[in-house]
Amino acid sequence: MRGEQLGAGADLTFEKLSNLDLRLAPNPATNVVLITVDGLDEKEGILTVIDATGRLIWQQSVAAQQSTFLLNVLDQTFADGMYFVTLKVADKLITKRLIVSRL
Repeated sequence: MRGEQLGAGADLTFEKLSNLDLRLAPNPATNVVLITVDGLDEKEGILTVIDATGRLIWQQSVAAQQSTFLLNVLDQTFADGMYFVTLKVADKLITKRLIVSRL
């Protein structure tokens, strides 16, 4: 982006999205996972959980300033295995791997 001039709004948006963070705890999970989103500010997004085969398991809209979600992995939709939790905000994606293990 050298040599390009960006308006103040573009810089501000990029700055806010660059602070975006997604945390999962505990991981591996046995019953409930706390999903924490930081740096969302005035943006809205979507959280999704996809299994290893690419099937959508869970989806939740994320409102501005909303930062925590509880995900119950004891639900019948969650078998033991690996999942991908993705946060999509504007054109930015953050994906974290989640392991569900009830053994």
